[in-house]
Amino acid sequence: MVRAPGDRRVPGHVPGVSRFDHADERRLAGGRAGGEARLRRARWFNLSYAAEAFYELGNVRLRMGDLTAAEEAFRHAHELGRDPQPGLALLRLAEGETDGACACIDQALDEESRHLHRARLLPAQVEIALAVGDVAKARLAAEEVTTIGETYGSEALESAACSARSRIALAEGGCAWSGPRRAAIRPLVAENRRSF
Repeated sequence: MVRAPGDRRVPGHVPGVSRFDHADERRLAGGRAGGEARLRRARWFNLSYAAEAFYELGNVRLRMGDLTAAEEAFRHAHELGRDPQPGLALLRLAEGETDGACACIDQALDEESRHLHRARLLPAQVEIALAVGDVAKARLAAEEVTTIGETYGSEALESAACSARSRIALAEGGCAWSGPRRAAIRPLVAENRRSF
């Protein structure tokens, strides 16, 4: 990253957020004028970038198993205007709150009509539905994401659909690998879920 002379930002700097923090520190130290000037400059930054950063941080923390930090990051994202779904629903699932997870993802899908936005929610619905044993709901979600992927010609969506169908096949026992082979791969699948 090439920086202009005098640019003191650190890598990973989120414009706006740190300006608010610095302004607050200055206010607490009694320097109202400097803090006010920083706040005036910060209000011109688009906080949706910070909201998205908090959402992604929540996903990273969730994958690492740090559920408390994930909850906090999703809360910050929501406070800044970013819908915390499907991350929050998957967090509820990780906490063992299956009813809460189902309610979160169902509400998010009920409120969303745009195809590409629904496609971002549907893989989570598959995972949550399978966790509660609702294979029919998981299958409907997989079919919808398949249709969206075919409509938009998106390899990423087609991959998500393939993954969803594979999860369903495993849940139904329709995998060609049965018995000892299937038992041997289960820890790998569980590790894959934690690392992504």
